[in-house]
Amino acid sequence: NYAKLDLDLSPGLNLFVGPNGSGKSNLLEAVSVLCTGSRHRGAEAKHLIRWEQSESAVKGHFEGEHTFTLEMRQKARRPRQFLLNGH
Repeated sequence: NYAKLDLDLSPGLNLFVGPNGSGKSNLLEAVSVLCTGSRHRGAEAKHLIRWEQSESAVKGHFEGEHTFTLEMRQKARRPRQFLLNGH
């Protein structure tokens, strides 16, 4: 899991390439949770939180015809919280 990652994607196709264990799947997992509300690997929500941390968050800023920010917050043993433009 990433402690923090700022990533600017280009319009069109973006490729993530790297050796095993470099974080490609973790990045896709974060996008999946943010966009669909669920993990593509189907594991429990507690696995979204880094070891020895009490919470996690994924935040995306989307630009296009409409511009908005979407954030998912997960605290241990609590339901996920989704925020649209901070609300």
